[in-house]
Amino acid sequence: MAVQSNAIDVSYGYPDYNPPQHMLDALREVTANHTSWRLHQYSHPRGEARLRRAIAKLNAPLMRRHIDADREILVTLGAIQSLDFAARAFVNAGDEVVLFSPRFMYYEPIIRLVGGVPIHIPLKTLNGQKPRQSNDLSFDRKQLEAAFNNRTKMIWLNNPNNPSGKVFTEEELLFIGQLCERYDVIVMADEVGQYYHFEGQPHITFASLPGMWKRTITVMSGGKTFSSTGWRIGWAVGPEELLYGMTVGVMAAVLAVPTPIQTAFAMGLEVEMERLNTNQSYFSRLVRESVAKRDRFIKMFDELGIDVVKPNAGYFIVADFINVVHKIDLSLEKDRRFGLQLSLWLIHQKNLVTLPGKLLYHLDQNSGSEFVLRMCFLKTDDTINQIESVLKSTFGTKS
Repeated sequence: MAVQSNAIDVSYGYPDYNPPQHMLDALREVTANHTSWRLHQYSHPRGEARLRRAIAKLNAPLMRRHIDADREILVTLGAIQSLDFAARAFVNAGDEVVLFSPRFMYYEPIIRLVGGVPIHIPLKTLNGQKPRQSNDLSFDRKQLEAAFNNRTKMIWLNNPNNPSGKVFTEEELLFIGQLCERYDVIVMADEVGQYYHFEGQPHITFASLPGMWKRTITVMSGGKTFSSTGWRIGWAVGPEELLYGMTVGVMAAVLAVPTPIQTAFAMGLEVEMERLNTNQSYFSRLVRESVAKRDRFIKMFDELGIDVVKPNAGYFIVADFINVVHKIDLSLEKDRRFGLQLSLWLIHQKNLVTLPGKLLYHLDQNSGSEFVLRMCFLKTDDTINQIESVLKSTFGTKS
């Protein structure tokens, strides 16, 4: 719908600007290479060796261990394919998978497709007050502990959380780890937003915690890392015995990930690792630019009188339009399904595409999310200006 109408689309987590120049240069160099025919043929099912070596070098310090590039890394078609193959490899009919809610909207469908049963644990403030920033959110430890039993096969831990931007603390992660150890649960650590931390809080890779490497599959996204989601590169890092079944899945489904894209990513990672902790580092620039864009959205929503929870990480902002929705005529939108009406109205009437909160929260939490929308703030200044113009002309500003 967004493509057909040339709408302003903030529903999905991608920027409307190019990847860094060194990534574009790498792809151009690879595709123009006429001397190495191997660059244009199948790669190894686990991934191109050069890329696996770069991933191992980048992640070894984060995981506080040596990573075997030949056995402990699997390259996939985006991070979502790693999630899919993890579910297929480990979740059988009736197995339970613990999730934190709100969550990435594809978690539940992936788990249900293999017969798994999602068990939702809400992220909330523990004092009952409204959160002002995403790191005000936590979870009830007794509720989480009660969710674990002998049917629990996995926990899917998205850190930082999509969509809220909550960054799990070391204390929270250690508690989760204790439960996983007690019940012998596999951890799917979805850490695609690891380079989008905004308040100086360090990213703690779950696999780096004591005793967690042996039970953790860490999933990361090249597309999110280098603002190139259309290149479809993700990877999983973990023990060989956990990655084996996922590797079989890659071989059966796609045989291998496209070699030219993998090679370009390897070249890009090599350049970035040389620049780490310098002003030239793309990761550092990513944080600076993302914070500025996030803060523009926060200021805009404040002027509109729309409540938001400040995200401490990630690339989404969640806005509650409950205080302003009376200013528009939702009766024009024929689809009255709970949680979708406002989003569809904005598409049809204002050419603005957002994601309804209904798709992000478990049903038990949906009572307050009818007019909650998720928006990606990784947009150019021109796009943000257009969004601001649309929303202010629609809802006005608070008096």
